[in-house]
Amino acid sequence: MSLFEAEEPDGSLEGAWDMSKWEYKIINIRSENYRLDPNSATQLNQLGDEGWELVSITSVNFKTGATDNIAMVFKRPVAGS
Repeated sequence: MSLFEAEEPDGSLEGAWDMSKWEYKIINIRSENYRLDPNSATQLNQLGDEGWELVSITSVNFKTGATDNIAMVFKRPVAGS
């Protein structure tokens, strides 16, 4: 038992970690002059409607030194877990 857990009278642990399972999706969106196309909002809203949550975003440079794309990582709970 760790410092953050306390055993309940029924034997369960208070503060125990939730071991949810996640699935991930990575998408790349083209950027122009360090800006995303406003039409990308439609795709991002669709992902939100499907339960995807943005957890990371980073610029992607393809040998030019300029930000050509924005990589976005999304996660959502695996169905039935």
